Amino acid sequence: MPAYLTDANFWASIWPLLFFPLLVAFILSMCVASPIENPARFRLFVLISFSLSLLGMVTGNLTGLSRDSSVGSVLPAVLGLVGGMAVYVFGKEGRLAQYTVSLGLVAMTINLIVGVYWGSRTRILYEFETQVRGPEFMRPAELARVDTDLAVAIQNMRNEAKFKILKAAMEKQYGFRLESTFEKRDSIRSMQPTQ
Repeated sequence: MPAYLTDANFWASIWPLLFFPLLVAFILSMCVASPIENPARFRLFVLISFSLSLLGMVTGNLTGLSRDSSVGSVLPAVLGLVGGMAVYVFGKEGRLAQYTVSLGLVAMTINLIVGVYWGSRTRILYEFETQVRGPEFMRPAELARVDTDLAVAIQNMRNEAKFKILKAAMEKQYGFRLESTFEKRDSIRSMQPTQ
């Protein structure tokens, strides 16, 4: 089982991102439809608004976590989705479709704003922790990176050894010398003068 599934910090940081869209979807659906009088319509509103809320939360959170200027990429996509859904709403006859799409857009917008705030807050807190704690805070991540690099280097050496054995067997069987792309590159480098 992956370690992150049993990590309490992982779930403590993830559950609000799942719970808040559900809460927004439930509250907005309660404003539009009664779960007692029309439970089918209420479930439809909750389902549509929760799915769009989750989309808004994930998009906002990733935008807030990003150090790059992702607003130039996210804003046109969100506005395109909103515009497409608005065209669908006004072109569609029937109040139910209009309510459903409008409710979903409101839920997505609320969660997009909250997600951007949540992601940027998380990023700022992480950067603050790295500055306050210094190198000790980064040590586990650096050790994990070094372990990964070591595992990759060992696997590369094993692959190279297997390749050399296979190459020698093929050269012996077919009677001509095989040269890989990497060997050609290395032989070209060895012929270049060193500075």
